[in-house]
Amino acid sequence: MDSDLQALRAAASTPRPETPEEEAEKDRRLTLLVERVLGHCENYYRAKAACATRDVTPMFSPTWTSSTENLFLWVGGRRPSVAFHLFFSKSGLQLEAQRDEVIRGVPTRDLADLSQDQLERINEHQRRIIRKEREISEEEARSQEGVADTQMVELSHVLREMGGSGEAAQMMEPAMQEKREKMRRVLEKADE
Repeated sequence: MDSDLQALRAAASTPRPETPEEEAEKDRRLTLLVERVLGHCENYYRAKAACATRDVTPMFSPTWTSSTENLFLWVGGRRPSVAFHLFFSKSGLQLEAQRDEVIRGVPTRDLADLSQDQLERINEHQRRIIRKEREISEEEARSQEGVADTQMVELSHVLREMGGSGEAAQMMEPAMQEKREKMRRVLEKADE
């Protein structure tokens, strides 16, 4: 994956091809590279889904992240809209740094070269993503609130009366399994 990241960085800094043939070759290489990177992402989400099917709990507090990173997790990962915040921050910085070139119509070969139509499409995609994030966040909240529903309160009273025995814990397990399954479905929607 690191070599792919290095290849993407190298491709971004290569000079503009001079001939249509060179342009076509560069596009072909970039397409293969992007497909390879997307394949890594797809493999990650397939593995994550398989792990979540076995036990969703670690997906919401992964051991491979620091406690600070865990503060910023959203449904076991990063909020998709963060990519748009990064994009708009980076494009704003690039536009500001090359304002004079942009005004003169000189290509900058970076995000400042995006057309109005491209920016509008990106903005619309951002709005769709944010709407979906809200839906998922609401579903996550309903699932989390379900831990305090009547059934769980009754089960906790029974558990307390039984002195926290193994038998009482077994009684609670089907209800907890249902709660974990709801959270697994929330995670699945977030990872789509």
